[in-house]
Amino acid sequence: MTLFPEHIAACPDCDLMQRIPALSSGETARCLRCGRSMAAGKTDPLNRTFAFAVAAAIVLIIANVTPLMGLSAVGRHASTTILGGVLKMWQEGQGITAALVAFCTVVAPTIYITFMLTILIALRKDPAPSWIGRLLRISDVSRTWSMVEVMMLGILVALVKIADLATVIPGIGMFAVFALILLVAAMTVSFDPREVWLRIRWADEAAPPVGEERSLRPGDDRAMPAEERSAARLGFVLCGACGLLSKYADPAEPGYCPRCGKALEVRRRQTIQRTWALLIAAAICYIPANLMPVMNTTMPAYAEKDTIMNGVILLYTSGSWPLALIVLIAS
Repeated sequence: MTLFPEHIAACPDCDLMQRIPALSSGETARCLRCGRSMAAGKTDPLNRTFAFAVAAAIVLIIANVTPLMGLSAVGRHASTTILGGVLKMWQEGQGITAALVAFCTVVAPTIYITFMLTILIALRKDPAPSWIGRLLRISDVSRTWSMVEVMMLGILVALVKIADLATVIPGIGMFAVFALILLVAAMTVSFDPREVWLRIRWADEAAPPVGEERSLRPGDDRAMPAEERSAARLGFVLCGACGLLSKYADPAEPGYCPRCGKALEVRRRQTIQRTWALLIAAAICYIPANLMPVMNTTMPAYAEKDTIMNGVILLYTSGSWPLALIVLIAS
């Protein structure tokens, strides 16, 4: 398998092959054809991310063991943690909701932060072990499912609705969750996965088969192809995980990425048809999602059903217009 050097890349969107120049801090390389951001120069990405990850791990523990908030009404006081709320939902028969909340607000963030710490510590070994690449791929998935900020938005909306019925006392856990949201965002912004892929030991260290050209490692040089030619037309495939360009022998079976071990895919089949099907389904679901109730509030004296727009109006009339704007834009 013949590999292009790392400073030659293909755009993940339009597949245009182009050279990625050396970038200073704050600089961004964009695709010449479609304008997609392909790389960004960052200052000391590994050490900065490690510092944010350590702080996020500490804050994550605090957020899960300290009270999230307290409620005081009619002389009675109660407080709860994130896990306490999950347990209460489970006891009330809302098992699916409890499992989703636990996974998206506790399990997924824990996996993401733990894997990032493991990766950044293992990178100090030269060469770094190849299993780091597998952890990095899993951490990307766990980051997608980490939705602490969504939970906080839901909590804030609920607090506005019960503000007239009880006194809400923010707990240490709530401030810790806010700090966690900021720290995870800082980790994402400061981290540069290219630094990881440059350092790890390749998954495929075997010699190339007879008749193929040697494998190219970072630092090798090769002439840049014509600017308007795509990788697929030239017989190359882009790894969706580590961004390495590989020359495949058979488009039906391109094999695995020699650096991270991910299965390569030259071209996804029926992408336009699948996209149209998902788009139509999403458009159909969008209408009832905005017209039908998303929350049922039951009180001793009354019960009401709220739609998304009812919630936005309630937040605005209650004086929480920034929160109303966030809900309107996000929903």
